[in-house]
Amino acid sequence: MKRMIRVVGIAGLALLTLITTTQPARLPSVVLIIPFVLMFGILGLTISLGIAWQRGAVTLGAIRAGCLSALLPILLLVLQSVGQLTLRDGLTLIALFGITYFYMTKVNAVVRS
Repeated sequence: MKRMIRVVGIAGLALLTLITTTQPARLPSVVLIIPFVLMFGILGLTISLGIAWQRGAVTLGAIRAGCLSALLPILLLVLQSVGQLTLRDGLTLIALFGITYFYMTKVNAVVRS
């Protein structure tokens, strides 16, 4: 758990450094993806840590839930940043994540029994 907190802190410092010291207009396109990856890592690990704190231990299920929960806001942010976020896209993503959540709960229920 301490290692995950350290990773979140380092990723946060890297994100802060990248955002404050660079100009997006002068960067190659590949480097523009890095902030989104860092934000996904920070958000996913933070949610996983919250679940692990509540349950008392870091499990694969907590990490999986954290990553799945972090994916929706990051995808919405990516679509917004490229100017492609519409109401229809947002509703489609939310419906897709609802179906994924339903599927994951059913698969986990079958695996546990």
